[in-house]
Amino acid sequence: MSYQKYNVAIIPSEDVLEQAIQVSQQLAEHDAFFILNTENVLPHVSLYHVALFHDKVSEAISVLEGLFESAFPVEMIQDEYDCVEGGWIDMSYQKTKALCDLHFRTIKVMQDVWDRDVLEQFHDFSELSPEKQQVIQKYGWPASDLFFRPHLTLSRLQNEDCLSDVLREIPSRNFCGKYWLVCIGGAWCLHKTGPHV
Repeated sequence: MSYQKYNVAIIPSEDVLEQAIQVSQQLAEHDAFFILNTENVLPHVSLYHVALFHDKVSEAISVLEGLFESAFPVEMIQDEYDCVEGGWIDMSYQKTKALCDLHFRTIKVMQDVWDRDVLEQFHDFSELSPEKQQVIQKYGWPASDLFFRPHLTLSRLQNEDCLSDVLREIPSRNFCGKYWLVCIGGAWCLHKTGPHV
């Protein structure tokens, strides 16, 4: 049986989408791997990544719809621009109680849907700390629980040496606001759910 990785993500409001795409376009001048857009590289904040067998996708969508009927809007409070190993540039968000609760509620409703047998195929456990190994075994995604870091990826630069200089050049933007939609996507965008869909 075949499976695929999916991203359960919060999609920002139109004004935040626009600003994120504009910043991403500016970063493209620095030899970026991709530019955000509204078709196949959608600005988003990941809540949870999960590997699903194809016959479980409908069930996953159903349990997520049940969860997200009353979860939105969720208030997002920006923190700062950040650069992450590998050339990634993003806007990080504060780990508010509401956002962390949504992260854990997402994990909880997905517990019976994903299959732990696929873990070894997605992760090289030998290179991970014991804490990260434990998180992957429990939740299936290394950025869960203590390692959850809400952020909106803006770009990935090919030259990591210039990251700190580029970070200083990015104009100040307001990425705060209410986020309304949740998307589950392997190849963006499989399904959207929320009060404005």
